[in-house]
Amino acid sequence: MFSYRRVVELSHVIHPGKERRPFEVELVGADRIDPNLPRAEGQWYVMGNLKHTAHVGTHIETPFHCLREGDDLSKIGADRLVGEAAVLDLRDVAAPGHAIALEEFQAAAEKAGGIRAGDIVLCHTGHSRHYGADAYARRPGFSGEALTWMVEQGVKLMGVDTGGIETREVPENAYHTILFSHGICLIENLANLAALTQPRVMVFALPLAVEGLEAIPLRVVALE
Repeated sequence: MFSYRRVVELSHVIHPGKERRPFEVELVGADRIDPNLPRAEGQWYVMGNLKHTAHVGTHIETPFHCLREGDDLSKIGADRLVGEAAVLDLRDVAAPGHAIALEEFQAAAEKAGGIRAGDIVLCHTGHSRHYGADAYARRPGFSGEALTWMVEQGVKLMGVDTGGIETREVPENAYHTILFSHGICLIENLANLAALTQPRVMVFALPLAVEGLEAIPLRVVALE
C-alpha cells in the first residue's frame, strides 16, 4: 500500500476582488434561492455564483488553449493529472528574464534523480506570482531546447511556480505549443514548492472536467 508522511499544498489561495485577473463571488441567500422552502430558524444557507477568468491563481492550461484541435478540460483524463513527480530545483539558475538552458535544466533533473517516462515535472524557480506589466522581465523562462528535451523524456504534465514559460524575447505562448502538441498540460503559478523536502513526490492536480474550456483554477497537492 502506498504510504506518505505529509501532504503539501501547492496552490495559491484565491482572494476574490484582489487578484490580477477577475475573480468575483456572489453569495445568494436562501430568500432568493427558494423563499417558500422551510428551513430551521437562523439557518445559514447560501449558494455562490462565480464569475472569473479561467487563468487566475494556480491554474491548468490544456492544449486547447493554443491549438484549435487540442484537448479541452473534458478530454484530459485523470491518468494525465495524477502520478509521480520529479521536483527540479532551478533557483540557482533562474535569474529574472533568463531562459533556463538545456544544460541547466538537465543538471537539475539529474540532481532530482532523473526524469522518467510518465513523470510529472515540477519546476521550482523561486519567482512565484510575478504579475504586472514587467512580469516577463521579473520572471525566468525556459529555452525551447530545454522544453523539447523534457518532452522527449516522456513526461505527462509540467508545473511551474511562475505565470508562464517564455521570456520577453519569445512570442507569447510560443513555447506552450512544445508541450501542447504532445498532449502535455501546463500548470502555472504553483505555490509552496520550497516546502517539499524530497526530489520525488506523488502529485494530484485535478481540475473540473469542463467541455469546451481551455483552462481553470485547480487544487494541487503533493504527498511525500
